[in-house]
Amino acid sequence: RCTGARGVHPTPVMEAGGAGPLCDGSMFESLSDAIVSQITALSSSVAALVHAMEHHVITADQRIAGVAKDMEERFRLLGEKIASAAVLMETNGCADGTDKPAAKRPRPAAEPAMRLSVVTLAGRELASMAATGVWTKRDICSHMPGLVGPLLRAYRFFYGGVELAGETSLQRLGVAEDACLQVVFDKSAADLVVTASTDSTARLWSVRSGECIFTLEGHPSDVTCAAFSPDGALVLTAAPEDHQAKLWSTTTGECVRQLPGHTNGVCFATFSPDGKLILTASLDNTAKLWSTQTAECFYTLNGHGDDVDGTLFATFSPNGALALTTSDTLARLWSVETGDCLHTLQGHEDHVVYGSTFSPDGALVLTASEDCTAKLWNAQTGECVRTLQGHGDCVNCATFSPNGVWVLTASAEGTAKLWITETGDCHRTLRGHGRGIIVATFSPDGALMLTASYDHTARLWSAETGECLRTLRHEEGVLSARFSANGAMVLTGSMDCTAKVWKADTGECLRTLQGHGEEVRDATFSPPLPDAGLLR
Repeated sequence: RCTGARGVHPTPVMEAGGAGPLCDGSMFESLSDAIVSQITALSSSVAALVHAMEHHVITADQRIAGVAKDMEERFRLLGEKIASAAVLMETNGCADGTDKPAAKRPRPAAEPAMRLSVVTLAGRELASMAATGVWTKRDICSHMPGLVGPLLRAYRFFYGGVELAGETSLQRLGVAEDACLQVVFDKSAADLVVTASTDSTARLWSVRSGECIFTLEGHPSDVTCAAFSPDGALVLTAAPEDHQAKLWSTTTGECVRQLPGHTNGVCFATFSPDGKLILTASLDNTAKLWSTQTAECFYTLNGHGDDVDGTLFATFSPNGALALTTSDTLARLWSVETGDCLHTLQGHEDHVVYGSTFSPDGALVLTASEDCTAKLWNAQTGECVRTLQGHGDCVNCATFSPNGVWVLTASAEGTAKLWITETGDCHRTLRGHGRGIIVATFSPDGALMLTASYDHTARLWSAETGECLRTLRHEEGVLSARFSANGAMVLTGSMDCTAKVWKADTGECLRTLQGHGEEVRDATFSPPLPDAGLLR
C-alpha cells in the first residue's frame, strides 16, 4: 500500500540551460534506480529482522514495532518514487512542446552500495546490511529491528574510535566496503528530562549535555503537567486552558495524538503503571480514561457534580486497578475496569489538593487538604482510618515512603512533617525553609527526603535524623522537585524559568536547563531503560 503516493506533485527537473523538463529516458531510469534502491533497503531490513529473530536478541513486541515502523517508512518513500514516475508519464512533455524525446543523456552514476556489519565489542555480529556513504546513525538503526524509541539514543556506533552521531555520515568517517561498526549500549546517553512551563511549551532535554532536544509546542496556554510513559517513548502534557491533553514522541518531538472530549481545560494527566491507559482530570468536573495506543476514551468518570471547581487531580493505584480523583473537599475511588465510582472519600473541610496518592501496596489512600490536615483512607472500604493533624496552614503535598512505613507532608507554613503510617503520630518536624513548602518526596531508597519551597531553595534531609544535609538554590521559588530513578540526581523546576540537575550526594549543580520564557511548573526524569537486550 503506497500511502505516500497521494497528492505528490514533484517539480519537473530542468535542463541545464533552463529550457524545459528533462523528458528523456534518463529520468525514468533514475526513478527506476530509486525504486529498486528502496526495495533493496526493505529486503535488507527484513533480513536483519530474520537475523535478530534467529538469535533471540529482540522480543516479539520489539520485532513487530521495529519492522512495522521501518516498512511503513520504506513504503512511503517507494510510493513517492512511483508517484513521481506516474506524473512524468502523464505529462510526457518536452522542451519544444512536442512528443519527440530529447537526445538521451549519459546515465548518472548511482551511489555505490557497500557491505557493512554491526558488531559488539566482543566481535559478535548483530546485523549485516548494504549501506551507502550518506547513511547516518538513524539509517543504521532503521535496519536493526528493535532499535526504536528511547533505545535509539542508548546505542552508540563507532568506527576507528570515532562515533557515528547526529548527522555525521559513514562517508565522513571513512567507512568503506566490508567495514565493521562497533556498537555499545550507554544508558546515560538516553537520559532525558521533560519540563512544563507557563510559556505554553514543554521541552525535552539531554541530561548528559543539558541541550534542549525538542520544544513541544501546541498548547495555547500554561503547560502545568508533563509525564513520561513507562517505556520513555512518549510524553504526556496538559494545560488548564486546553480542552485536550497531548501525546508527543520522544524520538521526533512531534505530537502523535491528542485526546479530545473534555469541555473545559485539562488540569492533570498521567499514565497507568503499564502505560496502556491515560487518566485526565478536567475543569469540566470529569475525569476520563483513554487508550494510549488509539486515544479512544473508554470511560468518563462523572460524579464530582456541577457545583465544584473542577476535577483537579487524578492518579492510578500501583496495580492500575483503581483511579483516584480529587475535587473540592472530596476524593473518589473508581474501578478502572468498569468506570464505576466505588467510594467517595468525604471528611475534609476544605479543598483536597494535588498531592494525593496511594500507598506502595495500594491498601491506603493519602489525601492532603487546605484544611491543614492529611488523611489516610482504606482503599477497599473508603473508610478514613487516620487524620494527621499538626500543621498550622494548608497541606500542599503528602506522600508515602517507598516502604510505606512513613508519611511525609509539606505545608504552606514552611515546615514538613514525618508521620508514622501505622499510628498517625508525628515523628519529626523539618524546619529550615523561610516560606511555604510546595513539594515533598522521598528518594527511591527512602534514605533522603526532598522539599521545595517558595524561599528559592530545595532541601535534602536525612530521613533517619531529620538533619538538613544540603540546600539547592534557585533565583526564585522552586515549584517542582524529584529524584532520578536511581536516586543519584535531583531535578528542580523554578519560577526563575530554569530547571536544574543536581548531584544528590554533594548538592553540586550539574546542569542548568535554560530556554523557557516563563516559570517551570513541572520537571521530571525519563524512566530507566531496560538492559541492553541486543548486546546480551
